[in-house]
Amino acid sequence: MKTVTIKLAPGLDRRVEEHCFATGRKKQDVVRDALLLYFETVEAIERGEA
Repeated sequence: MKTVTIKLAPGLDRRVEEHCFATGRKKQDVVRDALLLYFETVEAIERGEA
């Protein structure tokens, strides 16, 4: 894996922090899963599957 730094907008950062607090997950895990879901969705749209 590669380490990257991502700056989140304040409102998005707050929502991620709230989710992490509620679920006990780490911020890096939530952001990584969100990016993976984003790219899977974009690829499915490009294939005409969504």
